[in-house]
Amino acid sequence: MRLTLEKMALEWSYKHIDSVALARLSEIVLEMERKLTSPAEWNELNRQFHTLIYTYAQSKPMLEMLSIVWGRVEPYMNIYSTKLDYLIFSQKEHEQLLEALIKKDIATLHHVLTLHIRQTKEAILEKLEK
Repeated sequence: MRLTLEKMALEWSYKHIDSVALARLSEIVLEMERKLTSPAEWNELNRQFHTLIYTYAQSKPMLEMLSIVWGRVEPYMNIYSTKLDYLIFSQKEHEQLLEALIKKDIATLHHVLTLHIRQTKEAILEKLEK
């Protein structure tokens, strides 16, 4: 469900993201890099990054649905963010998403977002199995 909603929101958003938003997204990505050793702060920046993008979908119902989904996923994100290797990998994906947003490359955006969400899911499942 998360993947479907986020891909849809991304598709609705990417064409509307302007230079001001791209600058803010770049700032968030840089701050995320600095907060790799602070999982709680990194998670908050992660949420800000995705929320800013999806705000440009210009759909309040979409943002509300995503907020509900993220609320359910958030406790598991705390599990995910306890391992630095996961955050480093995820950080690279955020950089790739930003680059694809700059280029307005929806194919790459879909591909990276799909990998990003699936990798996160797999990492969480791996941690839960231990």
